Amino acid sequence: MCPVSPQKDSRATSPREKAPFASPSLTSAVTTELFFQKGIIGFGDHQRYLLAPTPKTELWPMKVLVHQQNPSLFFLVIEDKGLDETHHLTLNPSVFKSFGYDEMQTRIFFIVTTALSEEAGQKVLLLSVNKKAPLFIDCAGKRAGQHILGDKNLPLCCPLPAYSKLLQDRLNLK
Repeated sequence: MCPVSPQKDSRATSPREKAPFASPSLTSAVTTELFFQKGIIGFGDHQRYLLAPTPKTELWPMKVLVHQQNPSLFFLVIEDKGLDETHHLTLNPSVFKSFGYDEMQTRIFFIVTTALSEEAGQKVLLLSVNKKAPLFIDCAGKRAGQHILGDKNLPLCCPLPAYSKLLQDRLNLK
């Protein structure tokens, strides 16, 4: 189990855009252009992405990773520091080095998997991350990669119940 501690964001009270995931601007100060040399697992031939805040404040603190040539291909991602501090991914500096990243410049993100189910006639939003296959993102170097970690104790499906509930309430899913 990977408890999370979502925090309130003052931006979450006013909606930004009506379009769900308009392609972020390359010139935006909060958008980072990234190159995934090997792509993302399952999307190996898609290498160029933009990392940006989600255009929907209801989805904060997640970000969106949007393919540059095909904005309909996008991933919701959450930074490791968004997880409860007792459940951060703790990596030995040698892990960063083995993948060719500087530990001080690299941020760890996870792709967020969403599922909408129904329980007792109510819609239930379920969010989870795969802690075994994080994204290593070097924003300064504008490069990134998804790597499978060898630690057998890392969960493939780490539920995010607090974020699930928060987003379900924000999106008014009934």
